[in-house]
Amino acid sequence: MGAGAAGLIALRHVQEDPDLDGCIFEQTNSVGGIWKYIDKTGNDEYGIPIHSTAYKGLRTNLPKEIMGYLDYKFPESQHSYINHEEVLNYFKKFVSSYDLMGKIHFTTRVTNVQPNLVNEQPSWKVITEDLTTKSTSEHFFDSIMVCNGHYTKSYIPNITDLKAFQGEIFHSRDYRTPDIFSGKRVIVLGAGPSAIDISIELAEFASKVILSCKQPNYAMPNKISIHSPIVSTKENSFITATGDEVECDVLLLCSGYVYDFPFLSPDCGITVEKGKYVYPLYRHMINAMFPTMLLVGIPFTVCPFPQFDIQIRYFLKVLKGELTLPSKDEMLQEIKDEEQTRLENKVPFNHSHKFGDRQWEYNVQLAEEAGFLDLIQPVVKKVYDRAGVRRVDDPANYKYDHMMAIHSVYIVSKSGGMIFNYDHNFPKVESEKTFSFPMDLKLELRNKKLVVVFGQRDGICIGQTLLSINGTLVTGGQMENGEDALEYLSNGANFPASLRFGRTRMTTNEKMFLGSMFYPLYAIASQISPEPHSSGIQVLEAETFKLHCLQTLTGVKFIAICDPRLQGMEIILRKIYELYADYVLKNPFYALEMPIRCDLFNDNLKVLLETIERTGITNV
Repeated sequence: MGAGAAGLIALRHVQEDPDLDGCIFEQTNSVGGIWKYIDKTGNDEYGIPIHSTAYKGLRTNLPKEIMGYLDYKFPESQHSYINHEEVLNYFKKFVSSYDLMGKIHFTTRVTNVQPNLVNEQPSWKVITEDLTTKSTSEHFFDSIMVCNGHYTKSYIPNITDLKAFQGEIFHSRDYRTPDIFSGKRVIVLGAGPSAIDISIELAEFASKVILSCKQPNYAMPNKISIHSPIVSTKENSFITATGDEVECDVLLLCSGYVYDFPFLSPDCGITVEKGKYVYPLYRHMINAMFPTMLLVGIPFTVCPFPQFDIQIRYFLKVLKGELTLPSKDEMLQEIKDEEQTRLENKVPFNHSHKFGDRQWEYNVQLAEEAGFLDLIQPVVKKVYDRAGVRRVDDPANYKYDHMMAIHSVYIVSKSGGMIFNYDHNFPKVESEKTFSFPMDLKLELRNKKLVVVFGQRDGICIGQTLLSINGTLVTGGQMENGEDALEYLSNGANFPASLRFGRTRMTTNEKMFLGSMFYPLYAIASQISPEPHSSGIQVLEAETFKLHCLQTLTGVKFIAICDPRLQGMEIILRKIYELYADYVLKNPFYALEMPIRCDLFNDNLKVLLETIERTGITNV
């Protein structure tokens, strides 16, 4: 149900499986869900509330490089943060690429979903209405995927005497352009991405913009003043939690949305508590009462499109019997245990489905259990976290960043020795889990590091190093307090224990060894070329990175390891070479073939790489 981001990837996976068949019911006349911009607000021509909440200036608040489905990325373009039209075109191209259009029933509204019990496993009766003819139809399915989106029904906060306000009140779902607020004093209530973006848009038109929120962590432009949340109302002003009275002409509520499934009959077993908690969902997605029903995209504060893909791949494994769920009682108990954990950790009720950093462990768990862990790219978390920091530090300009990463730069001398290395944006891959005794992993001390040699689970892989035990750092087999780590882990009395694992970081000597190994590899590539005068290796491509090499006329090799999607590395390597010529070769104290120790070179290289990541190569 729904031909937005979740529904389209669901249909693609269903149609690609020869054992499955399916269709989409979509109540509008096109694909794209909330990403289809519509000037009009209120109801559509059929009297139904307009589904899209996109405003004219909307751009993504995450870079496109991490927003695409697991194996269908956004096309290359100059900008990382793209507008709603580019997102919509991505969906249209996706539909065309997988020939999905014939399986989508447009202007078809689902009015009722009812389980029909057969041997304890329900089939589903779905009643739809053709909005153009007003005729109704019954359909029967083995499984249901609810992909209706969660940005339609507005959440209106409880503000004392709100009706007393004589000015205008809008919800952000009805916001389209800032010009209608010209010369007005506007209070924007909220602190989410929409509140921030809309406030910045309004500041160019409104006479005054006040951002009202609990935690003003953002470095907002000077044109925008920040106040605590409003708690009560007067005719032409609002009183904030700190007692300030703020006069305004317009209240713009960026207060979010509530979950809403009006088409699900009570027999489906799904309830929505206070609009913010959907129960009972195993893993925040599968109806524990009837596990042939999937509700996609319930978690929020996540990287959405990849997670939709992950949830659907997992669910289809369940449907096909390739993955077995716990019993109903076990699923309900797990849900209850998670609720208790949230209570103990004092998680606000309206954050029941808020993930944030939890999303990475969740994604890995689903992917590992369903057998597609190889599609999960650790670099996504790195880019996501950087985007979050930039959003807080510079909310007015972060969407001009270009977010593809350059990880490391090496310089190898003519004789084959590594003379320079700089790790600029190297992905940090770590997993922390709580273990009971005995552990289902085996550790051995190798090269003064405790390494996983047997067992793999929850993102912890063979070859990773033990970094800490219960927060105490582990170095060379010894805990920071002097205890032997293996002896500590052999004692059952020390469990449960929280262990953090991560990628083994190379020492300087190991980097020098690998750098020197590139020299003969480069020479071999030159020798085996069927044509004379080969340039040797210029690009070495792996699934998670690309290695680019530029060899100068003097035989010095400049090597960069970067995100495989980053374009224009030849230009970047030549720019690094220019910095080398300016700040290293012209240094009277530098001797050729010796390690490079030059602060000016280091500083300018860092500035260059950061500029490229923010703006691409256009400003280089």
